[in-house]
Amino acid sequence: MTPRADRAIAVNLRGPFLCAKHALLRLVRRGGGVIINVSSHGALQASPTGIADYAVAKGGLVTLTYYLASEYGADDARANCIAPGPVPTDLNRPFLGTPEGRAMTASFIPLERVGEIDDVARAAVFLASDEARWITGAVLRVDGGIVVQ
Repeated sequence: MTPRADRAIAVNLRGPFLCAKHALLRLVRRGGGVIINVSSHGALQASPTGIADYAVAKGGLVTLTYYLASEYGADDARANCIAPGPVPTDLNRPFLGTPEGRAMTASFIPLERVGEIDDVARAAVFLASDEARWITGAVLRVDGGIVVQ
């Protein structure tokens, strides 16, 4: 495996796995809680972009979410996953931070616009709330519909 692939898996899968492992000890003791993993639309839709290592790690995070929901539901610990589409972050700002990059990306999205970080944050707030108390093991696509294209 390449150093880049090792890092992608360490940051995007091993890190959340270890966080969940340690958080669940507390959640189970206190009688429940919520884990929200952040995956990517790239975990749900393959494309020849050269980021298979990243997408595979994010796909593993989806599977981890399913297992956490299944194994800890009886302890009233919920686990859900958000799969954002293109939103400007430090990682992709060189591309999505330009008008041309945003326009080109938006052309692949049914809602015809790039998302914002607040769109993802609102989804996380919902999943953490009592309004979502019967939702576990879900993958919420916050992607403007890009996966259906």
